[in-house]
Amino acid sequence: MPPPSGRQYKGMPVPFWFHDKSADAFRAMSMRDDDVILSSMVKAGTTWVHKILHSLLHVYDDEGNIIPGSNDEGSIGASGQIYPDAMPLNREEQKKMLEEADGGGPAKFVRDHFGDFTFQELCDQPPPRLISTHLFGMNLLPEELLGTDETEGRGRLVIVLRNLKDVMCSLHFFLGEAKDGWLGNEHGPGSFNRFIDEKCPNAFGSPLDWTADQDKVVTFLQEQAAKLCKKERVLVVYYEGLKADLPAQLDRINGFLGLSSLTAEKRTAVADACGFSAMKGGGAGRLTNSIMRKGSIGDWRNHLNKELWEKFDDIFARKLGNVDIARPLRHYQWWDIPGMPLESRKEWTLDTDPRTWPAFERVCLENGMLVPDKLIARSEGVGEYKRPPSEYRGIIPSEKYAVEAGRYHLFAAGTCPWASSAVTARHLLGLEDVISMDIADGQSGAGWTFLEGASIAPWKDRSGPFWLYEAYQLNNSLATSR
Repeated sequence: MPPPSGRQYKGMPVPFWFHDKSADAFRAMSMRDDDVILSSMVKAGTTWVHKILHSLLHVYDDEGNIIPGSNDEGSIGASGQIYPDAMPLNREEQKKMLEEADGGGPAKFVRDHFGDFTFQELCDQPPPRLISTHLFGMNLLPEELLGTDETEGRGRLVIVLRNLKDVMCSLHFFLGEAKDGWLGNEHGPGSFNRFIDEKCPNAFGSPLDWTADQDKVVTFLQEQAAKLCKKERVLVVYYEGLKADLPAQLDRINGFLGLSSLTAEKRTAVADACGFSAMKGGGAGRLTNSIMRKGSIGDWRNHLNKELWEKFDDIFARKLGNVDIARPLRHYQWWDIPGMPLESRKEWTLDTDPRTWPAFERVCLENGMLVPDKLIARSEGVGEYKRPPSEYRGIIPSEKYAVEAGRYHLFAAGTCPWASSAVTARHLLGLEDVISMDIADGQSGAGWTFLEGASIAPWKDRSGPFWLYEAYQLNNSLATSR
């Protein structure tokens, strides 16, 4: 990882190539309704999502064919993101900067790595314009994008997040392993200590603060849309969600962009072009050799120890515990899943008391990702829960659900009265040989847990544990459900 540059812009650490005048121009730029701004955390999948957006907006037609000229080397965005805050304002300024640095310096780096473009040319690109940046928050993103409390902004905003432990690892190995190591040496404090520092000196500052500031943007734009009865103009995309089911996420992103329905041919073409192997094979453009490393989830487990990661967890909980867009990140940052049952039902005795097991926070699925449960609430003044309507409902027999032995499997929990009634009905109706069943060993921070796994495909040959949310994700990788 390159060492911090020591430079700042409006109190935020910036890389050596950062151009203050262009950042000012980006903030003040005139927006159009079809503009797309990609604001991504450093090392969270910027190049990947830029490629996805560029492919959906400009590269492929509905038959999955490349539109002539759309992906040529010289076209803006075809060879990777072009940061507005890196570009010289115009050709005249670029020439002056190169001359002052004797053909070298930041201007040469920017031209070699991001392309021979200027900020003005970025603004003059064919519509819909796509501009990718690490700039963030209410004070750095374009004012006309954000709008005000009373007036709607213009354009769409896509925010990219990734679990912060993997972000830290990716930063540590970016452009070579950090010289100051993980925990510091004569070259500096180390990647871990820099990352958690309240005054993080890394380019674009602390990812924790970045996330908190972006949450304010999301809340502002959501409230603006609700107040003005308009469609939301902000979409949060998670790296882990893209890894789990890229085609489904392409549909989600395509819908947000307001494009025509995504055909199967175009979806396949974009997914193939944006897969990790294609990206690492050169699909990331000029930046391929610099940024493509593993593209995995959970690499953080291969570095440092549990004690240090728990220290990070405490900081995360303190700074982002109540931040909405950070909620899906927690599942990918657990060292151990909290509140796992201590023993399977087969080992239970009359003295077994699950109330003495480790505590956990209830979770649910939102857009296919595990988050702390906000879909259930306590009734005021009493200790009862308000149970929301079931998201999955159906009648057997019906046109959709035929009566067929072996077609249905019951997942149940012995501690749940609703589930117990279904188990009882199965027994009283003599359906034990018709409907198979697994009984949960209890709940955990990942929902209903089956320690020995599930007895049906596609999980029956996998060792446990199995979590019930996996069944919902199999049906719909973008499910929202308890």
